[in-house]
Amino acid sequence: LPLPFVSTINNDLSKSLMTNFNVDMWSVTRGAAVAVLINSLIAYIHQLFCDPSEYGSRKLYEVKTRKILKYSNLIASASNVIYVAISKDMKKLDVGGLIVTIYRLITDTKFIRQVKEDFIFGSYKDMIMGDDAV
Repeated sequence: LPLPFVSTINNDLSKSLMTNFNVDMWSVTRGAAVAVLINSLIAYIHQLFCDPSEYGSRKLYEVKTRKILKYSNLIASASNVIYVAISKDMKKLDVGGLIVTIYRLITDTKFIRQVKEDFIFGSYKDMIMGDDAV
C-alpha cells in the first residue's frame, strides 16, 4: 500500500516512492516497529540496573536511559543515511527508523528538559523556603 498522506497529495510521487525507493506502508511500518522494539528492549534492560540509592529517583535514571536511546538512535540513523549515500541505493533507506529517531529526539529532549527543570526548581524551592514551608 502506498503512504496515505503522500498519495492524497500527489499520486505520481507516491508511485515513484513505491517503485524507485521501495517506500510503502509495509516498509515504513516494519522499520518503525523494529526500531521501537529495539528501543524498548534496551530501555527495559537498562532499567533493570537502576540503583535507587545512587540516583535518588527513577525519573533521573530514566533521563540517563533516554539519553542512551537518543544517541544510539542518532548513530543508527546517521549510519543508515551514510550507507545509503555511499551505496547510492535508496531502497536501503530506513524511513521508519528515521521517523522513530525524529520522534524520540523531540519527545526525549522535552522529557529531559522537564525533569531537569523539576529537579532544579524543586531543589531551589527546598533551599530557599526550607522543608517546613507549605
